[in-house]
Amino acid sequence: VDYGLGCRIAFRDGKFEILSNYNRTFNMYSSGTDVDTLYVTSVDDVVDLVNMSNDIRYKDKFTDNTYFLQLIDLNGRAISKRVSSEYGWMPIGWQSTIPFRGTYDGGGHSITGLWINREYMAPVAFVGFSDGASVRNLSLKDASLKGDLAVGGIVGVATSSQGKRKITYIDNCSVSDSRIAGAPDSYAVGGILGIVDYESQ
Repeated sequence: VDYGLGCRIAFRDGKFEILSNYNRTFNMYSSGTDVDTLYVTSVDDVVDLVNMSNDIRYKDKFTDNTYFLQLIDLNGRAISKRVSSEYGWMPIGWQSTIPFRGTYDGGGHSITGLWINREYMAPVAFVGFSDGASVRNLSLKDASLKGDLAVGGIVGVATSSQGKRKITYIDNCSVSDSRIAGAPDSYAVGGILGIVDYESQ
């Protein structure tokens, strides 16, 4: 049975056992592979994820073999406020030097009310720069995202330059009842994506 602790617990003969191993790198349970994903079950988990993804010290910890699985619907307003009460959400991988390289699987769940008010920032989205990342099965609802350019709901800049980066995949994601805006003279503003290069799919 899955609980908000972010780990699996078994009850047998009146005793309980934690089935998931604690991952000290990510401060979450499980190893983070495709068969033992890191469980996102709370506001804290998402805030920890964005803080680590934007910390150069953890750059090598996020690889194409790092998997996050969201198990519940999340309150995006609470997440945004925790990151910054003034500016809101900071995209996962907001700098091109430390893009997001892992897999974020929304598990068919939603994040409702995510907001960003960073009118001089690019990119602006749930994920900022992606480099061979995979974002799938995620719904953003009632989001309010404001940036400069490369503004999107799911990914701001999907990069996979030939010979240097791996292909970025965005699959089964949706954005609904949301407001997404760039600067008055901005370009590359979209519901799902801001900018996508020719090798991304």
